[in-house]
Amino acid sequence: HTELQALRSNLKTCFSEMSCFLLPHPGKHVATNPNFKGSLKDIDEEFLEHLQGFMEMLLSPKSLVIKSQGGKEVKAKEIVQFFKSYMEIFKGNSMPEPKSMLEVTIEVNNLVSLASAKELYL
Repeated sequence: HTELQALRSNLKTCFSEMSCFLLPHPGKHVATNPNFKGSLKDIDEEFLEHLQGFMEMLLSPKSLVIKSQGGKEVKAKEIVQFFKSYMEIFKGNSMPEPKSMLEVTIEVNNLVSLASAKELYL
């Protein structure tokens, strides 16, 4: 897919800063037990230790910066709407087409704008 390659190569232009944090596997019980409910006692200790470090890094004051999209500051509730919409298209077993990502982004922008207008005028 040439479109996917272009999307991946241009990913850096979508964000002002990008980083990653590699976590170890959370453990066999988490991966294989269909009844796993998120209990900490069932998660490998090594994963929990690294998760602690990740959360400290993620929630440190220097990491908590105002997010923006297209030069406009984005509110927390708007970010939630973006995540919900993106999670919906990533539910399947295949990579979504770049066109569908763009369509979802446009749709979410429209929904966020509508909600902001209602909040302002109602």
